[in-house]
Amino acid sequence: MDPLLVHDSTFRDRIRKEWDRWGRQKRFYPDVVTWWELLARSEEVERNKNHRLMEHHLYECFDDILRGNAPEMDKLPALQRFKAKIVRLNSSRRAKILLDTHAQDKIEEEEEPSLFHVLN
Repeated sequence: MDPLLVHDSTFRDRIRKEWDRWGRQKRFYPDVVTWWELLARSEEVERNKNHRLMEHHLYECFDDILRGNAPEMDKLPALQRFKAKIVRLNSSRRAKILLDTHAQDKIEEEEEPSLFHVLN
């Protein structure tokens, strides 16, 4: 699960709504952990879908600028602006990968360092 989800106000609102539903439907789940996992996964699926849609849109805008009839000097600032948006979109998605990778966050005698830990 993406730990940044719990800091998002829209997801917190969704948790409040879903918690009410959980109270009425908890007999269909073996425990609250299963419910929580399903909720987090459904949120991740929705966010991944939205991310892909936004990324495709930005690349289409990028392509439209390249194919446009504007002079090259006018295209460059617009291309740089969309490039920055694409980089920002992808870097925000990868930020969660970098959480809790320091040595002090490792569980002693239970976790082996990964290649990511060794390279960083």
